[in-house]
Amino acid sequence: RKQRQKRCFVLLVGLSDTASASLLDKHTCECNMDPFLQQALETYAQTGRFRRALWATALAKASKQPDYVDEHAAELVHVVFATAPIYVDARSQRLVKAFLQEAIANSDSFLRAFAAALIKIDPAKRSKQECYVLLGWNSLLLQQLRLPAAAKAAARLVGSQAGLLDSLSDSGPPWSRVAAAPAAVLKAKPALLSDYTALVTSSGSRGAVRLLLWYLQRQDDPQQLVELQGPLLAAFVEHVVNAKTRPPEGAVAAYARLLARVSHEDFSATLLPALQRMVKRSPDVTLPTLAAVCRHVSLDLSQYSGALMELVSSSCRSLKEPVRATAVEVAAAASSKMSDAAAVGTATGTLLDLVEGKAGGKLKVVAERTGTLAVVGGLAAASGGGGGFALAEEAERVVQRLCSFYATESSEEVKVAAVAAIGAWLPTAKQLPAPVLKHFETGLKDREALKRANLRCLAKALQVSPTLAESTAPLAKPLGQLVTDGVAKVAVRSDGVVALYALAVLAAHSPAAAAQCKQDKVWKGALAASSPLLTSVAVARLADPEAALLGPLAETLLLQHAQQLDAQATAAVCQVLVLAGLHPSPPARRAAIDASRRLVAQSGQLAGLLVNAARHWLRQPFSGPTYIAATDEGGVSRVEAGQRFAAVLLAATPRSSDGLDGKYVAQLAMAACHPVVTTARRARPVWADVSHRLSSIPAIIAGGPDEVVAALLAADGLSSPAADERVAALAAVRALMAAAPEALHAPLTTVLASELDTTAHDQVSATDIAKWRAPEGVLAAELAVQNGFQAQEVEAKNVRKARGRLKMDYYSDSDDDAPPKPVSNGTAPRASHTKPVGKPAGKAGKKDPAAERRERLLAEEAQVRSEVAAIKAQLDQGLALLAAAAAGNPPWTAQHLEALGPLAARLLSSELVGEGAAWDATAAMARCLPGALQSAAPAVASALRLVALQDATGYPTQKEYAAHPAVQYLFAMLSAATAGGQPLPGPAWAFVFPIVQALLGGAGHTKLHDEALAVVALHVTPGAPLPRAATLRLLYHLLGVVPAYRERIQPLLVDLCAGCSGEDLPAALSGLLAAGAHVRAAALAALPSVPVLASGLCPDDPAVSTVLWMTKFDASPANGEEAENVWEESGAQLSPNFAPVLMPYLGHQHQDVRAAAADALAAAVEEHPDSTASALAAVTSSYDGGGLRARSGSAQALRAVAPLLQEAQVSPALDFLLSAGLADPDGDIREAMVSAGVTLVDSHGAAHSESMMALFERYLDGSGAVNRDEANFDHVREGVVVLLGTLARHMTAWDDKVRSIVETLLEVLTTPSQAVQRAVSGCLPPLMTGLSSDAEYVAGLVSRLLAMVQSPSYGDRRGGAYGIAGVVKGLGITALRGHGIMDALKADLENKSSPAAREGGLFAFEALVDKLGRLFEPYVIHILPMLLACFGDGDPGVREATDAASRAIMSHLSGQGVKLVLPALLTGVEDRLWRTKQGSIQMLGAMAYCAPKQLSTALPTIVPRLSTVLSDPHPKVQASARTALQEVGSVIRNPEVSVLVPTLLSAIADPAKHTRPTLEVLLDTVFINTVDAASLALIVPVVARGLRDRSGDAKRKAARIVGNMCALINEPKDMAPYVGLLMPELQAAVVDPLPEVRATAARALGSLLRGMGAQHFTELVPWLLATLRSEGSGVERSGAAQGLAEVLAVLGPDHLAALLPDILQSCRAARHFEREGALTLFKFLPLAVPDEVQVHLENILPAVLGGLADEAEGVRSAALAAGRTLVDLYSLSALELLLPAILQGTAHRNWRIRQSSIELLGALLFKVAGTTGNVRLDGDDDEEGASTEEQGAAILAAFGYARRNEVLARIFMARSDVGYSVRTAAVHVWKTVVSNTPRTTTEILPVLMSQLIEGLSCADEERQQMSAGCLGELVRKMGERVLQKIIPILQDGMNSGDAGTRQGVCAGIQEVLENVTRQQLGDMLPTMLPTIQTALCDDNDAVRTAAGGAFGILFRGGAGGAVDSVIPSLLAGLAGAEPGQAL
Repeated sequence: RKQRQKRCFVLLVGLSDTASASLLDKHTCECNMDPFLQQALETYAQTGRFRRALWATALAKASKQPDYVDEHAAELVHVVFATAPIYVDARSQRLVKAFLQEAIANSDSFLRAFAAALIKIDPAKRSKQECYVLLGWNSLLLQQLRLPAAAKAAARLVGSQAGLLDSLSDSGPPWSRVAAAPAAVLKAKPALLSDYTALVTSSGSRGAVRLLLWYLQRQDDPQQLVELQGPLLAAFVEHVVNAKTRPPEGAVAAYARLLARVSHEDFSATLLPALQRMVKRSPDVTLPTLAAVCRHVSLDLSQYSGALMELVSSSCRSLKEPVRATAVEVAAAASSKMSDAAAVGTATGTLLDLVEGKAGGKLKVVAERTGTLAVVGGLAAASGGGGGFALAEEAERVVQRLCSFYATESSEEVKVAAVAAIGAWLPTAKQLPAPVLKHFETGLKDREALKRANLRCLAKALQVSPTLAESTAPLAKPLGQLVTDGVAKVAVRSDGVVALYALAVLAAHSPAAAAQCKQDKVWKGALAASSPLLTSVAVARLADPEAALLGPLAETLLLQHAQQLDAQATAAVCQVLVLAGLHPSPPARRAAIDASRRLVAQSGQLAGLLVNAARHWLRQPFSGPTYIAATDEGGVSRVEAGQRFAAVLLAATPRSSDGLDGKYVAQLAMAACHPVVTTARRARPVWADVSHRLSSIPAIIAGGPDEVVAALLAADGLSSPAADERVAALAAVRALMAAAPEALHAPLTTVLASELDTTAHDQVSATDIAKWRAPEGVLAAELAVQNGFQAQEVEAKNVRKARGRLKMDYYSDSDDDAPPKPVSNGTAPRASHTKPVGKPAGKAGKKDPAAERRERLLAEEAQVRSEVAAIKAQLDQGLALLAAAAAGNPPWTAQHLEALGPLAARLLSSELVGEGAAWDATAAMARCLPGALQSAAPAVASALRLVALQDATGYPTQKEYAAHPAVQYLFAMLSAATAGGQPLPGPAWAFVFPIVQALLGGAGHTKLHDEALAVVALHVTPGAPLPRAATLRLLYHLLGVVPAYRERIQPLLVDLCAGCSGEDLPAALSGLLAAGAHVRAAALAALPSVPVLASGLCPDDPAVSTVLWMTKFDASPANGEEAENVWEESGAQLSPNFAPVLMPYLGHQHQDVRAAAADALAAAVEEHPDSTASALAAVTSSYDGGGLRARSGSAQALRAVAPLLQEAQVSPALDFLLSAGLADPDGDIREAMVSAGVTLVDSHGAAHSESMMALFERYLDGSGAVNRDEANFDHVREGVVVLLGTLARHMTAWDDKVRSIVETLLEVLTTPSQAVQRAVSGCLPPLMTGLSSDAEYVAGLVSRLLAMVQSPSYGDRRGGAYGIAGVVKGLGITALRGHGIMDALKADLENKSSPAAREGGLFAFEALVDKLGRLFEPYVIHILPMLLACFGDGDPGVREATDAASRAIMSHLSGQGVKLVLPALLTGVEDRLWRTKQGSIQMLGAMAYCAPKQLSTALPTIVPRLSTVLSDPHPKVQASARTALQEVGSVIRNPEVSVLVPTLLSAIADPAKHTRPTLEVLLDTVFINTVDAASLALIVPVVARGLRDRSGDAKRKAARIVGNMCALINEPKDMAPYVGLLMPELQAAVVDPLPEVRATAARALGSLLRGMGAQHFTELVPWLLATLRSEGSGVERSGAAQGLAEVLAVLGPDHLAALLPDILQSCRAARHFEREGALTLFKFLPLAVPDEVQVHLENILPAVLGGLADEAEGVRSAALAAGRTLVDLYSLSALELLLPAILQGTAHRNWRIRQSSIELLGALLFKVAGTTGNVRLDGDDDEEGASTEEQGAAILAAFGYARRNEVLARIFMARSDVGYSVRTAAVHVWKTVVSNTPRTTTEILPVLMSQLIEGLSCADEERQQMSAGCLGELVRKMGERVLQKIIPILQDGMNSGDAGTRQGVCAGIQEVLENVTRQQLGDMLPTMLPTIQTALCDDNDAVRTAAGGAFGILFRGGAGGAVDSVIPSLLAGLAGAEPGQAL
C-alpha cells in the first residue's frame, strides 16, 4: 500500500505542478495578494518543483508590482529571510535573488525594510551557508544603492558585510566564491573602497581586510595597493600585534597578502619593534602572532636572528607550557626563513650552551631544559632555508652535542626531549656519526620510554632520509628483537610496528641488515598472514606520528620485500595501508595516500588488492577502528568517512591500464559507488573522478565483459546479504553501463534472461502465496480464520454456533461464543486449545494429535515459505539489475526497450514482485523514453501494470482502465510527445504499445479512443519498426468494434500490409476471419499491398492459400468478388490436402466464417472430386468431436457438399444425418441438418428413392438407430417428415406412394410437437400441387383438417392449423374461398361456446399468414375486428393465440397493408370501450414486428399515440400501452439503444420526472452503431420533450442529441417523419435567451440539414433571414445568425456567395436592427466556414469597421464582436488586410471607434503573441506588464520591426487618450504585450515622436490633447532616459518645410518644458534655446504662437538666462531686414 501511495504521489506531483503555478499566477494577476501572500508564507519551505514554481512565477511577477511590494514590504522581507537556512540548492537561491533584484529596483519601501533586516543580522547565530547567502543579498543591495545619496546606508551595510566576511574568512565556502560578490560591488562602485578602508582601520575586520587585499591584488592598477599598504600595516599593528587578548583564529592569515609584501624597512621599523614590545609584555598573546608573521613574510630573516632568538630563548624557559610550545613554533618559522647557516648555528649553539650550563649556569628546572631543547629541534627547520653543506655539517655537530648531553642527563623527560631534537636534526646530516650510532645501539636497549623515543627518532630519520640506512646496518639486530617482541607482546606492539618499518628500510638498503633479518627469522613472524602487527588493532593503538609511518611501511614491504609476503599477508598489508588512509591524523592519511599512488603506478595487481582492501573496510565499517566507523552516533560522520574512502579509492586508481582486468573495474566501481563513499561532499562523484583518472575503463570492460558481470553478481556484490553492498553493486551497474553499454550488453542480457526466468514463479499457486504471506509460526488457515473472526465480530451473541466441519475453529466443538484469541503477527499461537466436550483428557505427557498435525503443517508451510521467498529474492535481484542497467545508460536502454521491456512486463501482475521490483524496473525503463514521456514514467509503469493485471485477472475493465488517472495522463503525454507529427522511436513505441493495445483492444468505445488511434496512426508506415502483427490484429479488432473508424483505419491497414514479411502474413490474413463484413472488406482492400501477394508469389503454405480460398465464398458478395481478385493476383493455389486445414474454420466463432468455410469446402471438393470421401469423413469427424460451433459448421458443410457426393457416400451421409444430425440437442443445428438433408434428398432422391423411403419409414416408426428419448425422437421425426416430403417431390402425382406419404404426414400432424407440425406444413404444398386435380380427395382432406382445428386436443388444433396452411399454399390462395376455409375459420372465431374452436381458428390464421405471407394481406382487414374482439376473450389461451396471430400478421404486412390497418387501429385506440382500446393497443404493439421498411413508416405514428394512452384511467389499457412500447423496444437492433430502452420508456411514461435524466444518459452513451427506425421512435419523443422543457440545460442537451442523431442514422427517410415534430422546437431553441442553447440548436440545424438534405428544409433559410432582420430582440437575431451560419456551412460556398451581397446590403440598411442582424452574422459565419469567408474578407471587413461608429449601441457591439472573430481567425493569414484598417480606426475622431479599434488591435496582438489577454493588471503607473520576452519576439517576427514599432506607438499614445474607456483599453493592451516599458519605449521612440508631432499639429483638438498628454507622460516618467533622444528629434522637426509639423514641434517643446525638473531644465536650456528662438521668428503665425507659449514656460520656470539670451536677439531683429518676424 505504501508503494502504491508513493507512486500515486509521484504521479500527482507530475500533474499538479502546472496547476499550482496556474493558481499562483491567478492570485498574482488578480492582485488579490493577501491570500496569495499567506499561501507564500505557508508554502515557501516546500521542496522540489512547487517552491520553484512559487518563486519563478507568482512571486517573480509580484516583485514587478511596486504598489504591492510597497504595501507588503515587511511580509515579503520575512518570506525572503526565511528561505536563507532552507534553500541550499543553487537554483532556488537564484530565484530568490532574482526576486530581490526586482523588488529592490521597484520599491524603496522594500529596499529600506530589507536593508534594516540585513543590518540587524548577527553572523554568530547563523550557519556558514546562511552567512554566504546573506552576503550575496548584501552585495546585491549595495549594487542597487545610489551613491552618494545613500552613503550613510552604504556604510552601515559595509559594516554588516564585514561581519559576514569575518564569519566566512576562517571556514566555509572557498574564498574565491565568498569574495566574488563583494568584489563585484567594489568594482562597480569604487567609492566604497574608502568605506572598507575606514572599517578596517577602525575595527580591524579580518574579513574586510582579506577582501580588500584579495580585490586589490587582482586590479590592473597596483598603485592602489601600494597606497593602502601603510594604513593596512598600521591597522595590523594596532588590531593584531597590539591586541591585549589573543587575536581570533585567522586574523594574521587575513593579512597574509600584506605581510608577503612587507619590506625589510617595514619589518625592522614597524613590525619587529612592536612584536618585541608585545612579546615582552604578554608572550602568551603575541607569540602566536610572531610565529604567523614569520611564516607569511617573504624576507630572509637571518639578519634578525639575534633579536628573534632573544625573544625565543626567554620564552622557551617559561613555566607556561603554551608559551614554550609557541616559542618552538616561532623558532621553526623563523629558521625556515633563514638562509645563513652561520646564523642558525650561532642560535643553536647559544641554546645548547644554555642547556649544557655553559652560559650562565645549568638550567635547573626540567621544563626549562625541555623547552630549550624543543626550540633546538625547531631550529632544524632551517634545512628548508637552503643552508646546503654547511648546514649538514652543523646538523652533525648538533646531533653529536645532543648525544653527549643525553649521556650526561639524568632526567628521563629531558632525555626524551633531547632525542626529539636529535630526530629533528638527524635527517639533515649526510651520514650517521659513530657516536650517534653508538647512542642508538644503547638507546634501543634503554628503559621503555627512552627506548620508544629513540626508536621513533630513528624511524623518523629513516623516513625522511633513507640514505642514512647505509650507515645504520648494525642496528638491524636490536630492531629485529623489537619486532619479535612486538609480535609476541601486546604491550609493545606499537613499538614493533615502528621497529618493523625501520628494519624494513634498513634491509632494503643494506645487504648486511637483510642478512641479519634472515638469520634472526624476523620476517617469518612479522610478515605472516596472522601477524598481529598487521591488524587493525595494532594500527588503532598507534599515535598520530607513528601512524604516519604506516604508509611508507606498507610501500616498503610491498615493493622491497614482496618475496617475503604470501597472498594473505599481502592482502593484510594492503588492508593496513588502506586503514592508514582512513586514519584521523591528516599526516598519516597523506603518507598512506602518497604510498598508494606510488604502489599502483608500479603494479596493476597491487591496485586491485588495494581496492579489495578498501571494500573490506567498507564491508565492516562498524567492526573496524572507531575512527572509520561510518555512523553519526560514534566515530566520524558518514560524510567524513565517505571523504576518506574517496581519497583512498582515488589513490588506488592508476592512470595506466597495464595489469588491470574486468574484475578490477567491477570491484573499483562497487567501491566507488558504495553508500558510505557516495555520502562524501565533493564537487563531482567519486566514480567520475575515478573514471577521469583511469580513462581506459571502457577498453578494459570490452576486454572482459563476462568478468565484469560475474564480479557484479558475486557474493560480495549483488548477491551479498549486506544491503549496502547490494546498493553499491546496483550503482556500479549503472556506472559501468554508462561507460561501456555495448560491451556489457551480451553478458548482461544472458544474466537477465536467467535471473528473470519465470518457470518456477509460474508454478507458485495461490495457496503458496497465502502460506508465504503468513507470519512465521502461523498457519495460513489460522490467518484466514483470524481474519474471518475479525470480519464477524458484530454477531448476535445468543446465536448458536456451527459445529464440527462447519465451524471455522476446527480445534474446538464447544458452544462457547467467545471467538479464539487473534494470533499476533510473527508469533506462533498457543499449542493448547479447549479440549473437546465429552472426550477424556488422555494420559499425562501424551502429545496432542492436533498439535502434532499443526507442527507438521507449520514445517511444510515453512518449507513453502522458504521456497517462495527464494523465488522472490531471485526475481527481485534480476529486476533490480534490470532497473540499474536501464537507469545507467538511458540512450542505450531506449534502443533496447523492445527486448528489455518484456522481461519486467511479464512479472507486473505477479503477487510477489509486481507491485514492487517489477514496477520499479518498468519505471526505470520508462524514464528512458523520449520527450515528455520521461516525466510520465510513473504513469507508464502504472499503466503497464494495469495491462498485466487485466490480462491475468480481467481487472480492471476497459471502462475502468480508460478512466484511470495514470492512463489518462499517459495518453495526454503521448499526444504531447507526438504533437509535432514525430513518431516515437521503434523501441519506445513497442514499449508503450501494450498500453494502447489494452485500450483499443477492448469490447467498447471510450473517450480516449480517438486520441489513441491518432497515436497509432502516427507510427504506422510501411518500413517503420513496430509490432506489425499485433498492430494488424488490433486494428482489425478495433474496426469490428467501431465501424465508424473505417476511413481512418483502412489507410493504416494498407501501410501495415505494405511492410509485411512472411511471419506477419497470418496477422494480415486474420482480418478475413472477422465477424463483420466491413472488417473483411478492409482486410481484402489491404492485402494486395502485401509484397509477396502483390508480386504473385503467394507462399506455398496451405494455411495461407486455404484462407484466401475460403474468403472467395464470403457471405458478402462484394467481399467474394474482391477475394477472387486477390486470389488471382496473388497466384495462390489450392492444396489437394485442403480438408484438414478447413475443418477448424467450420468451428470458428463467427457464423460468416463457418458459412464461408462450408461453401469453400464444397467448391474444393468440386475442384478435387477424388477428395469427396475424405472431406465427408472430415466433416462427420468434426461434428463428433466438436462443440456447438463445430457442429453448426459441420451441418452447413454437409449441406454444401451434399450435391457433390458420389453414389457411395449418399447412404453414409444420410444415415449420419438421421442418427446424429437430426437428434442434435440444439434447435438451430437441427434446422441446419434438416436443410442439409433436404439438399441431399433433392440431389439424390430420384436415384435412391426406394432406399430412402425405407430408411425414413424405419425412423418414423422408431425402429431406426436413434436414442429413444422422447425429445430426441420428436426431433428426428420432425426431420424425417421434412425429408419424406422432399422425397415425394421426386415421385409422380399418380404414384400411390404420394398419397401414402400424404397420409403419413397427416398422421404425423397429430404429434404434439410444433417443430414436427411445421415441418409437415412445409412438405404439403408441393404434394398438394400434384393432387389438386383430385377434387374429392382434396375436399376430404380439407374437411379433416378443419375438424382437427376444432379438436379438444391442443396438438390436433395446432397440427390442423399447420395442415390447412400447407394445403392452401399448395392449392393456391383461391382455395380459401373455393373450399370454404375462410368462412369456416371465421365461424370458429365467432363460436362463443368453444374456446378450443376460437383458439384453433386463431392458430389457423397465424399459420396461414406465416405460410402465405403478403398473399393473405387482403383478408387481414376482414378479420381485424374479430382479432380485436379476441384480445379481450375470457380464455387465456385464446388471448395468447390472438397475440401470436397479430404478431404474425404484422410481420408480413406491406406498406399498403400498414396504411389499411393502421387507421382502424388508431380509431380503436380512441374507442370508448376499454377492451377495444386494449385490443387496438396490443395490435399496435404487434406492429413492432413489421418489416423494417414498414416499421419506419408506422412507428412515428404509433409511439406518440401509445404514449398518450399511458395516462388512460383504465389500468389494463395502461398496462397494454406499456407492453406495446416494450415490444417496440424489443425490436431495436442498435445495441447501445437497446440497453437504454427501460430508461427511454420511463421518460415517455413520465416526462416531467425522467426526461432530464434520460437526456443525460443519452449524452453519456457512446454510439458505435447506426440508429434504426425503432430507436428513433423511442428517442425522438424524449428529445422533443426536452426541447420543450423550461430548463435551458435540458434544451441544450436535447438539441445536442438531435445533432448527434443525424450523424448516426443510416437512412435519411427514417428521420423524415420526425422533422415536422422537431423543427418548431429547434427553431424556438435557436432564439432561446440562453446563448448555450442557441449555439447547440444552431449546430443541430446544420446537422439535420447535412444528414437529410436540403429538400426537407425548404423554408428554413427564409425563416432564418426573416428572423435575422426582424425587429425582435437581439437574442433572436443572434440565434438566427448562428443558425444561418451553420446552415450556410452545409449548403456550400456557392450559396454563401449568392447570399453575401444581400447581407452586405443589410449592413447599410436604414433600420438599425437590420444592420445589427447582418453584422451579428459575421460574428458566427467565419467560425462555421473560415476558408470561404476569407475569400470575401475584403468585402466584409469595411462593413464591420463601419459598424464600429454606428449610432446604435447594438450595432456597435455586433461590429466589435464580429471584428474580434475576424481578428482571432485571420490574424496570421490575412494580416495585410486587417492591420491597416484597424490602425486607421485608432486615430478616428469618434472615441467609440478608437476604443473598438484599440480592443481589436489588442486581440490581434494577443493572438500573435499566443496569450489570452484575460489577465488585467490594475493601475496606470505600472511600468512592467504581464508579457514575456518570447511573446515580444513572436510579435516582432509576425509584424516586422517597422510595423511593430508603429503599432506599439499607436497603443502608447492611446494610453493618454481623452476618453477614459480608450485609455483603459490601451493600458490593458500595452501591459499585456509589453514586458519592459522603458526598453520598448526607447525602441519605438522615433516612430512615437513622429506620431506625436503629427498629433500636436493636427486640427483635431482631442488628438492634440492626447499627443500632448502622451509626450508629457513620457518625459515625466522616463526623464533622462528619453530626453537625450527626444530633443534631437524635435530639433530636426523644426527644419521641416511643413508649418504644421513645426507648430507641432513647438507644442511638443512646450509639453517637454512643462514636465521636466529644474535641474533637467537647466541642463537642456543651451540646447533648446536656439530652437525656440528660431521658432519665435518663424514665418508662420501659428508656429510663432506655439513658440511663444514655450518661451513663456521658460520665463515662468525661472530660466532667466533664456530671457537674457532671447530678448536681445529679438530686439536686434527689429532693426534687421525682417522686423515682422521679430515682432
